[in-house]
Amino acid sequence: MAANDGRDEGWFVEWRGIRVAELTDRRWEDMFWDSYRCTLLTEQPDLVQALQSSGWDPREVTFRTRITDQPAPHAFASHPPRDGRVTVRSLYVSFDLTWRERAFLLLFRLGLVK
Repeated sequence: MAANDGRDEGWFVEWRGIRVAELTDRRWEDMFWDSYRCTLLTEQPDLVQALQSSGWDPREVTFRTRITDQPAPHAFASHPPRDGRVTVRSLYVSFDLTWRERAFLLLFRLGLVK
C-alpha cells in the first residue's frame, strides 16, 4: 500500500454509510483520473437504482481502501458506472510519515528494498 497510497489494493464504495460496491482493476485514464471495475455488493433495488443513476453525489459517497478501511477524503467520481467501470479522481489515502518512513518509502519506490 505504501507504494501508491492505496490505489492498487482496491476500494469499497459506501453510499449513505452502506457498503454497496467494490472497485478493482485500476486503469490510468487521464491526468489525475483512474478508472476501476465496479462490482455491486448489493441486490437491493433502491440501492442499485441509486448507484446506476446520478447517485454518486460526493456528499453521499465515501471511498474506503480495502486494506486499512481508511477513507479517501477528497475522492469523487466523474459519473455513475458505465460499462461496469467508474472514473474517479483523488482516490488515495494520505499518511503522516516520519522521516525514516519517508526514506524507506523512497528506497522502496526506487526498488532498492523489498
